[in-house]
Amino acid sequence: MTGLHRAVLRGFAVLAAVAALGGSAGAHKIMVIHSFCGEANCADGGSGMSLVRDAAGNLYGTAAPTSSDYGSIFELSPAGGKWTYRALDHFSQGAQLTPNAPLIVDVNGDLYGSLKDYNRLSRGGMIFKLSHSADGSTWTYRMLHYFTQDRYGSEGAMTYAGAAAGLPYDGVSTLYGPSGQGGRDAKGTIFALTPPTTGKIWDYKIIYSFCRRADCADGWAPFDTLTMDGAGNLYGTTVAGGANGQGVLFELSPGAKHWSNTVLHDFCSQSDCGEPLTNSVVRDAAGNLYGTTSEDAGCVAGQPCGVLYKLAPDGQESVLHGFCSQSDCADGKDAGMGLTMDANGTLYGVTTQGGGNDQDVNGKGGGTIFSFDGKYHVLHSFCARTNCTDGAYPIGPLIADGAGHFYGVTSSGGATGHGTIFEFAP
Repeated sequence: MTGLHRAVLRGFAVLAAVAALGGSAGAHKIMVIHSFCGEANCADGGSGMSLVRDAAGNLYGTAAPTSSDYGSIFELSPAGGKWTYRALDHFSQGAQLTPNAPLIVDVNGDLYGSLKDYNRLSRGGMIFKLSHSADGSTWTYRMLHYFTQDRYGSEGAMTYAGAAAGLPYDGVSTLYGPSGQGGRDAKGTIFALTPPTTGKIWDYKIIYSFCRRADCADGWAPFDTLTMDGAGNLYGTTVAGGANGQGVLFELSPGAKHWSNTVLHDFCSQSDCGEPLTNSVVRDAAGNLYGTTSEDAGCVAGQPCGVLYKLAPDGQESVLHGFCSQSDCADGKDAGMGLTMDANGTLYGVTTQGGGNDQDVNGKGGGTIFSFDGKYHVLHSFCARTNCTDGAYPIGPLIADGAGHFYGVTSSGGATGHGTIFEFAP
């Protein structure tokens, strides 16, 4: 890892010239398709948290809690050049359950997700399914699994065979997800959830408990969405453990009797590594893994604050870009939201701060949309002031529609200051 971060520091001096590496943000188009209200009497709930898209082009997502509920699930449907917003389910404060992971959609247009239990006295949350009626006018909620020993339940979106290729869930394959706590040593697990062939009870099984090795060399606390390859191997990250105590990038491989864990990379523990906070990875056709790291706390001026990295199948690692440590940096700051890869292998992502466009009163930029195709490009810089119509501080990975457009969420800004859902055309 030492050589990797020497490369980061050598390249970091050129960040001031980032505009020369990318195209002008003015060449790209962004359109707000929904602004959240966020007040107690608003039907759309708090700011958006994540998105998923079905085959018909409808967007579904989760919204943060408000003073009157514990979050909601919504639908955005396009028709005649306009988008119609509809809340599908609100979670009452009495239940103390709130959505805490991105949704997935199946071939029938039904939704699956995870809820976190704020009470946590008897369970750690649940996995649910929302099924729509034939005409789509009503949705039926069903619990698939209650978490008990896993405590916090699933923190990342569940994955399945075909998810990496953008295919909807087939409804019969096994779902896989991470739980940040619980398991044999209370250090987190990877679980499998399989639909029943008969009856209604889904089969839940922990396929790996972290911290099996001395000093938790296999990592602990997995929180982000897993990636599955064509052979059924799972790839993911932890935020702690490993050789340096700062998390690992791992591969879980199925076997005849159990799953085996291989640590592919130990993240660095040095203050200039920019790696203490990790997230999900994407995989290309050649087997290379790509991800971003961030260190929102403890960033040092003049040193990278998170990186965009590549890990080759032979274990060779390389830093593709080191992010700036200042909140007004043109290339953005804090890229720990995950990546999206298009059919050409170009990477797209967001930073939650920076961008250098219309900073707020504290000099903090509103974040960016970026791409990497061998060079790093800032495609859009969000405004950070309270009256910014395009939103500010984007969160979560971008969602591709297959036609070259992307959809995303901001946690602030928009018409009322409570965030937006946007469409972006590179």
